[in-house]
Amino acid sequence: MASEVETRKSIIKIFQEHPEWSFIKIVREAGVCRKTVSIVIRRFKEDLTINRKEGSGRKKGFQSPKTAKKEGVIRGSDRDHHKKYDGIPEKIKNLCQK
Repeated sequence: MASEVETRKSIIKIFQEHPEWSFIKIVREAGVCRKTVSIVIRRFKEDLTINRKEGSGRKKGFQSPKTAKKEGVIRGSDRDHHKKYDGIPEKIKNLCQK
């Protein structure tokens, strides 16, 4: 499997060699999904770079329980505890107070 950078380079190479091709033709040639092709080409047209947008991808570190619940990150057991005790689980509550 090709690395992310190699995949992006191959998409741009195909796009530059065949600018008249539709995204679907590029998808078939590169062997990636249509969304990836459209994102890579759009980013290339905007900034002339193949790098990902800064800050994109999965976030690391602690999330507030409110944000985690909103984004569906809280696991089932945490969600049940949250409902049962009408608030933040004790473990998280202690972290927030420190």
